Amino acid sequence: MMLKTSGNSYRDVLYRQLFNHIQNSLTYLKEASEPQEHLWDSEMASRVDEIARKKGYRLSRRNTTVPGLFIVGYEQDSMDKTISFLSGLGENSILQQCAFLAEGYDGEAAMLSKTNPVTNSKLNTIFSKYQIKPRGKDSFPLRERQYTNLGDRNLQHDEEKLLETIDCIVQRERDYFLPSFIEEKKQGKPILFLANMVHLASYLQTILNNHQLKYAFFVPRY
Repeated sequence: MMLKTSGNSYRDVLYRQLFNHIQNSLTYLKEASEPQEHLWDSEMASRVDEIARKKGYRLSRRNTTVPGLFIVGYEQDSMDKTISFLSGLGENSILQQCAFLAEGYDGEAAMLSKTNPVTNSKLNTIFSKYQIKPRGKDSFPLRERQYTNLGDRNLQHDEEKLLETIDCIVQRERDYFLPSFIEEKKQGKPILFLANMVHLASYLQTILNNHQLKYAFFVPRY
């Protein structure tokens, strides 16, 4: 599948702006931060926040005190913190109370992807221990192309590849992640979504706001 990445100057400008936004936001998410007390109107949110702070995570962004969607960001160099955080949620029976979604879990992507967390043995050990089976909607071709491109040090200077990468991000969030959130929301259970930090730094929150999805983002504290 080839993505059309040229011929639309308005979209190209927006994609360039989105790329710059992601770059700036990733820097912000990695800045040192002090843990702060947060007031929640839901016991579930309060417990998640407390465990996050104990396990090296911090609340990065929220638009409600009663989120129905907890988004946990990870990166390769923070995977140990991610595992500790998820273990804490499992030990407190929170994992079992949530619909657990993760990027990459959609059948083909789960079987073929070489990118964490799909094939991370430590994460899969936790899922097995707490009898959690991650699921979700994703696209293997979009996912692999996105992360292959993001690993290219010359990405910022390759206009076509940059636009292709942002196209992958936009399509995955709009056409795969969002429908899975909406579908799970109808079931009435809180949702826990595990995603690479790049998605927390995109305009994902705008998509969620537009569909009245109440969320909270958690990121590893560096």
